Amino acid sequence: ALDGAWALVRDWTADEREALRNGVPVGGIRTPFRTTTVNELAKEVLRLSRLGLKNRNRLNAKGQDETVYLAPLESIARAGRTVSDELLDRYKGSWHGDINLVFEEFAF
Repeated sequence: ALDGAWALVRDWTADEREALRNGVPVGGIRTPFRTTTVNELAKEVLRLSRLGLKNRNRLNAKGQDETVYLAPLESIARAGRTVSDELLDRYKGSWHGDINLVFEEFAF
């Protein structure tokens, strides 16, 4: 999996890495990169991560390997929507621009 990860990024230029660093905070997973998006890159990273964690074969008490921890991230990548997208939808919709509701609905 490490070879796969290296293959994914080895030819990225410093300018491309800088563009990602600056673009992702604004565009999130929809940020364009070369002929694809950050979301598509994330799917590939998750594929490599799944393979690596499966190969490690570290099992919990239920007999599950560590790939169970990837499920929320894989769900985001499949949907192409992040938690921040959901929050923005609520802010613009049912919250009617009241940011204080984030503290009510997402308080732990």
